Amino acid sequence: MSDEIIVRVGTPDDLDNVMALATLVANENAPVAPNMRKIMQGIWDALNKHHGLVGIVGPAGSKDVHGFVLLRISPPWYSDERLIEDAGVYVHPDWRGNRQLAPSGADRAAGRSPGRASMLYRFCKRVADETGYKLFIGVMSQRQQESKLRYYRRFFGDQAGAYFVYDPKAVPVAAQAAE
Repeated sequence: MSDEIIVRVGTPDDLDNVMALATLVANENAPVAPNMRKIMQGIWDALNKHHGLVGIVGPAGSKDVHGFVLLRISPPWYSDERLIEDAGVYVHPDWRGNRQLAPSGADRAAGRSPGRASMLYRFCKRVADETGYKLFIGVMSQRQQESKLRYYRRFFGDQAGAYFVYDPKAVPVAAQAAE
């Protein structure tokens, strides 16, 4: 096993390791109660390259999974054209910001070592470049939202819209301000 960190396309053999991280991300970020059976089916389909892919970051020559991205590749409900939808990018907390093990190639030669999340984002762009499909990627978490948005703008370009979540069970902000 090498100490080089790479991103590779996941295979069905990666299911258990990816699901371990999927459980963590579901507990950390899900805006609604996660259904782990549905999550597993979506990951399984992508690991089998059925309307998607899973990019895995970890040591070369190893089945260790430090992080993953789940990409769904299919037409949106209103079109026949395929697009790539980021269904989630996640790096295990132990590996966030860890740049000790430089990847190969130009980054190593330049003395740079991008973090694992950056490596996964580069994978997303590479899949879009290779397929010719547009990539839709966004931030669905409020944790560190502004810093993530700044990073995404630098990495992917201008923002194209925004999502808002209205929760009828939450106390409205306007009502809080009036009290």
